[in-house]
Amino acid sequence: MKKIITLSIISILTLFCFAVKAQVTIVSNDFETWNGNVPVGMVGAKTNLLAANINPYTVSAHSPTQACKLENTTTSLKRFTTQPHTVTNGTVYTVTYWVRGHGDIKVGLFDGRSTGSGYYYNTTYTTINASTWALQTATVTAATDTAKAEFIFAVKNTNADIDHLQIDDILITRPGTPDPTISIYTPVEGSTQYSADVPVAFNVSEFVVGNPGTGIDGHINYTVDGGSVQSQYTVLPINLTGLAAGVHQVILQLVDTNNVALTPNKADTVNFTVDLTLPNAQTIHDIQYSTATPANSPFINTLTTTSGIVTAVAPAGYFIQDVTGMWNGIYVYDNLHHPVIGDNVTLTGTVKEFYGYTEFTAITGFTVVSSGNTLPAPTTITGVNIADTTVGEAYEGVLVTISDAPCSNVAHVASYGEWQVFAGDTANVDDLMFHYVPTLATHYDVTGVVYLTFSIDFIEPRDANDVQVHLGINELSSTSANVNVYPNPTTDFLFVSNTYGATSVKISNLVGETVKEIAINGDDVKINLGNLTTGVYIITLQNKNEIIAAKKFTKE
Repeated sequence: MKKIITLSIISILTLFCFAVKAQVTIVSNDFETWNGNVPVGMVGAKTNLLAANINPYTVSAHSPTQACKLENTTTSLKRFTTQPHTVTNGTVYTVTYWVRGHGDIKVGLFDGRSTGSGYYYNTTYTTINASTWALQTATVTAATDTAKAEFIFAVKNTNADIDHLQIDDILITRPGTPDPTISIYTPVEGSTQYSADVPVAFNVSEFVVGNPGTGIDGHINYTVDGGSVQSQYTVLPINLTGLAAGVHQVILQLVDTNNVALTPNKADTVNFTVDLTLPNAQTIHDIQYSTATPANSPFINTLTTTSGIVTAVAPAGYFIQDVTGMWNGIYVYDNLHHPVIGDNVTLTGTVKEFYGYTEFTAITGFTVVSSGNTLPAPTTITGVNIADTTVGEAYEGVLVTISDAPCSNVAHVASYGEWQVFAGDTANVDDLMFHYVPTLATHYDVTGVVYLTFSIDFIEPRDANDVQVHLGINELSSTSANVNVYPNPTTDFLFVSNTYGATSVKISNLVGETVKEIAINGDDVKINLGNLTTGVYIITLQNKNEIIAAKKFTKE
């Protein structure tokens, strides 16, 4: 009887293992490999989650060392998608992934179907609110045959209390016998590339690429125009350089650890044309300037060539500018090229409006003309220049600086990296490239590029040099004129009347250090200054995290 039971269990396990193995892997991503700050194999054309909100996460990866953090605090879904894959009408695809954090998530598929503008989603979100990893499984069924399908992770309502949402170890499969595949997704078959340097990006499934070793299936051999065979041991894009004008063919092939082609052969081919005559050359000002409402670029959805100096490098792109001033900067959404600040680049791509923000994307030509160039001087602005997004259109992508501006709001620094300064009107500062923790009421000189997020223009500092404490202090706003601070100068006591509902008073020195802070209740306040040394100070009236008014006074 024991033998029968044992055999039965073995039979069941054998059948189970066969059933598990009879699945073809479409996507397997553990987020350990990133191209710059973009996860390899992800961020397809249907991704509309901002690049700034897709980041490596090392605090608590599922395995082994990195996960991917997704941030969308709004109630509207944002898509984080794979690169294109081939799907078959009627085939059911199983999506499994690990997730933790706080927010809502569901899976979907873009396959160009006739309904839902080509999109399909599982109708129910899963609400995640835990610091432990949980395995999620869902299915999506293709409704067309296409090689341009993208699997979707839709997120909304993320919360900073557990670092928004993090996902890891994505596995997408379909029924069938496992079979290694390799497929090229950039450049597109039959496309024209306007550069002698062309990156070739690709997907590999059911095959582990690497140097020979434990768990490695083999590597990639490739040829360009029938030339000698070259080998690649990673799934990062292959960067071809020095191509001549004309038609080119690239063949990628999977081979085992002995450098022998698989049986049957597993390869993919792409044909493209290199054209070194750049189309439709325009200045950045030509691309950006518009008097229309909304102020869309006159070259929207047009293949265009432009040039500029890289002024900032972001997680999934970079900013370029040719001269100082309004309308002369633009953001380039580009996952494949990685210039550095000071590079003078010439680009061919398509002009797009992304939620009202003009971008240069779908880059088919990229050339670094020179490096180490002096950047265009930052344009001096006030909060008035970018408080209204209609006015702020002129400063999109432009390197700007705002001077002697007191920090007026720190409520969202910890959760979103956002803070505000006041200079005639409120200006917003964010942490797309550099995170800074300001001190309320301290005056700052802030430099950065202007970037639109959730319909708000933000100044985006690039590093610590772009945020400096301003040593000369001016009063905050017109409200301050109605606040009475006396006597000034004073020796022992300072009186404040007309507090405008302030709940606390803070006194700071001219380098931003807080030397005294008290809670208040009422319209008149008496403050003992006996322990302050002689000097000039700033008294700030606050209501929680917001400044109501600020005044200078002298302690004798």
